Amino acid sequence: MSSDLVNIVKKELKEILRDPRLFLGMILVPILMFPIMGIVINSTIEQAQTTVTQKVNVAFLNLDEGNFSRVVLSSDGFKAGLVYYNITLINLTDLSINNRSMALNYIRENDNVSGLIVIPENFTASINSQIPSKIEVYLKMRGTSFSMESTRIMSFVSYLNDYISSYLIYSLNNNVDPNFVKNPVVPKANTLYEGKLIEGVLPEQIQSALMMQLFILPLAGLMLIAIAVQFAATSVASEKEQKTLETLLTLPVKRTTLIVGKLTGSFIVAVAGAIGYVIGLQYYMNTITAPTNVQQINLSELGLGITIEGYVLLTLSMMLSIFTTLALVMILASLADDVRTAQSLSGIILLPVFLGGLIGMFSILFSATGTSLVTDVLLYIPFTNPIIAAFYITSRNYIPVILSLLALIIETLISIKIAARFYSSELILSLKLTFGKKRAKKKENQEETL
Repeated sequence: MSSDLVNIVKKELKEILRDPRLFLGMILVPILMFPIMGIVINSTIEQAQTTVTQKVNVAFLNLDEGNFSRVVLSSDGFKAGLVYYNITLINLTDLSINNRSMALNYIRENDNVSGLIVIPENFTASINSQIPSKIEVYLKMRGTSFSMESTRIMSFVSYLNDYISSYLIYSLNNNVDPNFVKNPVVPKANTLYEGKLIEGVLPEQIQSALMMQLFILPLAGLMLIAIAVQFAATSVASEKEQKTLETLLTLPVKRTTLIVGKLTGSFIVAVAGAIGYVIGLQYYMNTITAPTNVQQINLSELGLGITIEGYVLLTLSMMLSIFTTLALVMILASLADDVRTAQSLSGIILLPVFLGGLIGMFSILFSATGTSLVTDVLLYIPFTNPIIAAFYITSRNYIPVILSLLALIIETLISIKIAARFYSSELILSLKLTFGKKRAKKKENQEETL
């Protein structure tokens, strides 16, 4: 490597490292963002692992008129499966419950029971005739978050099928049908949500359909805020850089009107950009997602999905969140002397926006009820309110959203008032953050003098 090339490389490194914006964008943000994300993801994984180790109570109703089910259920292999999956069976026959309707009412009324397994009346007759027998499984769906309880119950039913298959291999004669022996039991999964029975659908299918809808909303909220922040920072800094801010401040217009007007302009442009983003993302999701039963689930019939009232609340949440965030951005951007510096300062706002959104989404996905203390706190922060509100609105839990919007109205008015006060003072023109440009300029002057 020639000495000229080495000198040029050194010179470029000095120029790059001299700019403190590098510290904000490439060093400080990753140092803060990735450890926080790691802590959040690790805590959610630990929470999920805790739910796996917890005992699951499952109601059990045996309607079989023959003896085969009693032989299997009293066997050591069946009991070993219960221990392995950490499941406690509640025999409904001991509670004088002898039909499906009473059994379903029992699990509806008992929150500590996660599911119901029903052995049909003709179970023994079907096994003896080498006809696969249907075992009905009713699974409770608790909230909109993913839960391991239904997965464990279905895994236990699969284990029961394998155990019966092994039992038949050792007990039946050589005339047995191999296809029947492989799958002597056919589970029929049903879901109970808010007392409603959804036949032939697993909770995971409903949650997947719901998450597919919710996947776009938080991303759209994040992108909308990010676009609005960049536009607002660029607008304010360009006015200061082009010396047009002084002229604007001399106009006979109230500072509050000036702030609201600038915020509205940035908001409209950001909405246009976000609409294009959502349309593109929706098309992308439709092209990569194959048609399945998940897409055929009508979430509205289950009391899920977003209604007209929900869209109104979500729109208000987005508007208030953006206005509050942009008022803070305008103050930060006015401290910058040029556009590049303002864009670097906007990272101070974008960091909590993305971190809060990720933390909120992980908390909801792995929470037993879909909400937690973390989500309740994030609901009152303007940066993250639209992201978290989307989950509450989808579950049609409007009260927390309405309360947070009232708090956001107060926060928005305060932030606009602070920005108006700042623009009314001389600080808007005197304060400047140039990120070391003065020092660099002073050094250049000294070199010219020499």
